Amino acid sequence: MEQTPSSQSKAPVLEELSDILLAFDKEEKELRAVKGLDKAGQLQTLSPDKTHQEEFMRVDAQGNLLSNFFSNFMRQAKNPTRFSFFKVPIEKSLEISQKLQNYLANFNEKGKAYVKKYEVSPMQYMQEQKEKEKEQNQQQKHTTMETTNIPVQEPRKEVKQENIQPAQTPSNENSEQQNEPKYKVEDVDWETLNNLGISKEYLEKRNLLEPLLKGFKTNELVPVSFNLGSAVTRFDARLSLQQNSEGKVAVAIHGIRKEPQLQYPFFGHEFSDEDKKNLLTTGNMGRVVELTNTKTQEKIPSIISVDRLTNELIALRVEHIKIPDEIKGIKLSEEQKQTLKEGKPLFLEGMQSKKGEPFNANVQFNADKRYVEFLFDENLSQKATQSQKLAEAPKEIRGIQLSQEQHQQLSEGKPVYLEGLQSKNGKTYNGYFTFNQEKGKVEMSFKNPDKKDISNDLQTPKK
Repeated sequence: MEQTPSSQSKAPVLEELSDILLAFDKEEKELRAVKGLDKAGQLQTLSPDKTHQEEFMRVDAQGNLLSNFFSNFMRQAKNPTRFSFFKVPIEKSLEISQKLQNYLANFNEKGKAYVKKYEVSPMQYMQEQKEKEKEQNQQQKHTTMETTNIPVQEPRKEVKQENIQPAQTPSNENSEQQNEPKYKVEDVDWETLNNLGISKEYLEKRNLLEPLLKGFKTNELVPVSFNLGSAVTRFDARLSLQQNSEGKVAVAIHGIRKEPQLQYPFFGHEFSDEDKKNLLTTGNMGRVVELTNTKTQEKIPSIISVDRLTNELIALRVEHIKIPDEIKGIKLSEEQKQTLKEGKPLFLEGMQSKKGEPFNANVQFNADKRYVEFLFDENLSQKATQSQKLAEAPKEIRGIQLSQEQHQQLSEGKPVYLEGLQSKNGKTYNGYFTFNQEKGKVEMSFKNPDKKDISNDLQTPKK
């Protein structure tokens, strides 16, 4: 399971190809799983049962592979209208195929909506592919014009963000794995990559080979070409290396989807409206859910994020989440670390950029990047601030553990005086801290908020 809950010791499943294609023969009244096309262009099918699952034709949710398949099928098949096609998620293929067979064999109004939910149109996919290629050509032409004729100006808002490095260096479970390659160069299927129009020299020149060998996806899109004999298609995708069921290193293609596939179950998880909203807004779902390994049926606590380059859904085991002790000069409390480990956003104030400029931002762990990232949407920051109200007074303030008496005073809304606090610049300071129950946050002041007489504010409090 690529970057999903399955452990690394188990053979991963290529989740970018997580759907299968079913074909209904209108003459035979039979629904079968598609295996592919033979040399004569005839449809090859199998019984949609468990024994043949490994032979099913896997298709990408975005539709590039389907577009090519339908293009060849419509051109070579003697009677293409004899078949209806359905795209279904692999984890529920057996259940769905049985229902579809019943509804299609005895078609009635009851099953009409269910059939329509999974049915795909060959002509529609072919038309969409043509439009996509047209858009890509226009975009490429537009980009070339911008590069050659228009001087690039530095954006204002983005400049700040470019000076801020990731909150945590990407890690693949631990730093040792990050430094050690997961795969060897000689184990890579270079013949397949060359057939896709990608050479070892190209990857080295773009500094993409080393991340691939470490088990990461390419951090940028790569042009991929499919030559199917009489048809050639080109599209951009991210690449990764994965072990297949035979233990061999396979090339995984992460194509660009129009949008995240949130209408289908993801390893047994049905996305709620709130899940969908979070994934479409921030790219992170914002909570831990139990996902089901489709091979072992193991329940795995995981977080889910969206690959922002491809719109692919990515899951990561909670046990593989590593939270740093400090983010941009802000030491995290155990409560804050737990918030991030649960996939929730955390609003931090007073962080420092690489250039020493102070900034505030939402931070959240991203399952695809595998580190804590910054979210700079002001609305999200306000929402996070509201949702992160403390239910009770904390027992630790800025790295200092409170005594039982101090915690009691704080809980009662009384100010607590703390000494020996360290600022970001390493300077020592003292201050008063009060727990605002209405706002659910701790407020700090250099003056005693209980003293109304200004002259008393200058006196050192009694110890």
